[in-house]
Amino acid sequence: MQKKGHYKNECRVNINKINSVDVVEDKVYVIYLDKAGPKNICSVKGKIADKEMKIGIDGGASSSILDHMTAVMNNIEILKTDCKIRTATGVVTEASGKTKPLEMNIQGHICLIEFIVFDHKDHDFLLGLDWFNKTGYGIFRSKGIIEFPSKEEKDSFNEESDTDNIFVTEFEFENDSYWNISNFKMVPESDLSQGDSALFASLASDARGLFANSINELGAYSIYEHKIRLKDEDIAPIYSPPYRKSEKERLHLKQEIDKMLKANIIRPSRSPWSAPLIVVPKKDGTFRICIDYRKLNEVTITEKWPLPNIQDILDRLKDSAWFTVIDLKSGYLEIIIEKGSIEKGSIEKTAFTTPDGHYEFLRLPFCVKKGPTDSVVS
Repeated sequence: MQKKGHYKNECRVNINKINSVDVVEDKVYVIYLDKAGPKNICSVKGKIADKEMKIGIDGGASSSILDHMTAVMNNIEILKTDCKIRTATGVVTEASGKTKPLEMNIQGHICLIEFIVFDHKDHDFLLGLDWFNKTGYGIFRSKGIIEFPSKEEKDSFNEESDTDNIFVTEFEFENDSYWNISNFKMVPESDLSQGDSALFASLASDARGLFANSINELGAYSIYEHKIRLKDEDIAPIYSPPYRKSEKERLHLKQEIDKMLKANIIRPSRSPWSAPLIVVPKKDGTFRICIDYRKLNEVTITEKWPLPNIQDILDRLKDSAWFTVIDLKSGYLEIIIEKGSIEKGSIEKTAFTTPDGHYEFLRLPFCVKKGPTDSVVS
């Protein structure tokens, strides 16, 4: 049976992560997004060191966290560590320490785990990926459960799902504040001399133009265009009628369409193709707009692009001291779709229908079959 869908942690548009912890040798760097709140973390009741606690669970953190004040008030021994913490503003601070392995009991399921200690006001304890890897437990947000594989038990937590595992393209642009980069600063991780500080300030100023303040300022990679090649070029266009929408869904959908029209990401269409559109409610009362391209993908040629061997890359980097990483905010939306003729072009194949109109993408949408390949090629 063909597997459909993708996991949430593989979704390229998931923008609501709360913590991200990277472990590099003996250092831990925690990136905390101030705009996200504790309501977005799942919580369970449990015991740590025989004390009743409310425990947060975050699959986006690779290490488990203990609030420093909680450790002091509960007489939990704090050991020395070389771990450092980087906040969203880029400021690096020393962790308060770490704990010895503590016994943690969640409704009868016991394991020993170490915690990194620092001031984390939102939760006394926060369980990360190290806990999942050690226990093999699974968290299923759409069902509101934690599943324990050793015993067929499921314990509820206080959070509802905010996404569905649907093999579709998703688009949402929240409000413009998400794109505003005025609060993002380039901050050196170590002390600089007066001369180096001046050079760094100049570099930070020059780099401002590399960032988009809104979706209207997204760049476009025009050297390579995305092309949808069909298995049979003579195939009849696939048209799926639109689904019914409530008045609330329709109003939200119109707002998102207007934003993309203004940003020149989509345009009105007269294409005979049409993919169905789905509106998925989120826990905050808003909606996620999704387009189902499965029927288009079934008739699209699968194209491969050979990726370099990761071991070869690591071998070449073994003597390097500096590494550069480029992370595009919306990489797919910076790739232009091949225009072509009206009959043979790729743009018309991305068409979708809403209650208020028929539209097609000028930039690469998510989950068309050749999208991941072209994002690598570009």
